[in-house]
Amino acid sequence: VALSKGAREFGQGNLNYRLYLKRKDEFQSLAQAYNTMAISLQEYMHELEQETARRERLESEVRIASDVQRALLPERSPKVEALSVIGWSQPSREVGGDFYDFIELGDGNFGVALGDATGKGISAALMITECASILRTLASDLFRPGELLARTNGEFYHRIVQTHKFVTLSLIVFDPVAGKATYASAGHPPPILVRH
Repeated sequence: VALSKGAREFGQGNLNYRLYLKRKDEFQSLAQAYNTMAISLQEYMHELEQETARRERLESEVRIASDVQRALLPERSPKVEALSVIGWSQPSREVGGDFYDFIELGDGNFGVALGDATGKGISAALMITECASILRTLASDLFRPGELLARTNGEFYHRIVQTHKFVTLSLIVFDPVAGKATYASAGHPPPILVRH
């Protein structure tokens, strides 16, 4: 009777139930096996709950990082006469190390920056966010792409030297009035020029 009740309790999910038999036969061994199984299941369920909570927190943090990263991308392309400018980014994961930005440089000039951090995921997203922030801050004082990338590299290097990671960057500055573009690269693959 005690074993039947124990089996029903365990079957209904009551893992706190214990069997206590004062016998010295196989039924006592079976009761001990039930109790050991219940304890093991309780420990497993507790670990599973902790792991589920940890994953939910991590997924929430990744969603927030993804939202922040999307918010850092330009909301719209610059309006330039006789030039169509379009930007789009699709990370390989929820967050990534690729970015682009449109930077107003005064006198009607604007820059298009492209960057890529080593690695994937949140660490790459953090690096690219830091690099983009430095680039934007320095862009208010510097117009020549090579100088701007060199200064950005100097500032960025001091902040990430301990990580042994890097970001590649390219910058194209457009001067619509003069009808010219000036390009500089900091390790980034060269752009492709397609003509009619």
